[in-house]
Amino acid sequence: MKTPLVQIPVVNECETKQHDCDPRAMCRDEAVGYSCHCPFGFADISPNSTRPGRVCIQREYSPEFCGWVHEFL
Repeated sequence: MKTPLVQIPVVNECETKQHDCDPRAMCRDEAVGYSCHCPFGFADISPNSTRPGRVCIQREYSPEFCGWVHEFL
């Protein structure tokens, strides 16, 4: 006796807003689930390193320091 295949509906969490990415982060739909990424000019300070893109802060380039400076919004 064959077991019938069960089809699981495909959900794009990014399109349906069923994700916990930072509002400034980029949400990318994956085969299973989604991933979040802070855009250029933002630093990722998410508390859980296995779930990036949850907390993004704006960075500012400072010629005085010859690099990027974090600016909390």
